[in-house]
Amino acid sequence: MKKNCIWCLQFIVIATLFTSCVYSKDSYIDGFESFVEILEEKNSISQEELPVIEEYYTDLTKTYYDKYKDKLSKSDMKRLVELEVRYHASLAKTDLSNLKDKLKNIETKLNKILN
Repeated sequence: MKKNCIWCLQFIVIATLFTSCVYSKDSYIDGFESFVEILEEKNSISQEELPVIEEYYTDLTKTYYDKYKDKLSKSDMKRLVELEVRYHASLAKTDLSNLKDKLKNIETKLNKILN
């Protein structure tokens, strides 16, 4: 629980700093990368965190992308695609981690029933 609170605070601080400091395509891309790196460090994402993460991702891929898309080079576009892949891989990883925990809980319940 304490770990989740620390992560949420870290995420909120980064998101706030990012949204107040996006003045160029480079700061947009760097902020997107920081966001993805934070997600990659997490082992799991709670149901409470997911809507916040998805909303922020939508801002990055819609609002800020639309704002800077005319200034993005092919190299920038490649980097953004890589970040999107890393984002989705991070969510998939945490879903698998959550699935593993859920299966362990089911196994524990079954053992209690059978014993």
